[in-house]
Amino acid sequence: MCNIIIVGGQWSAAVRRFNRLRATLGGYFALPCPLCGREFYGFQLTRCGSIPKPGELGLSEMICPRCIREGKGVAFKF
Repeated sequence: MCNIIIVGGQWSAAVRRFNRLRATLGGYFALPCPLCGREFYGFQLTRCGSIPKPGELGLSEMICPRCIREGKGVAFKF
């Protein structure tokens, strides 16, 4: 059995690198959330949310799963 212990900010950096690699190899996107700035990945989405795109009539931008849970956008299921 292998135990991995990563302390402090190194854990989140390691997870971000792994998720970015997983997104790239799997053909998913990796984008910053327009509301909070956190990076999110296409493979994380079971529900999708969006907000109207400023200055672009009829277009919207996807938001991260955390902002969806917090009710910051319009959520819809796939």
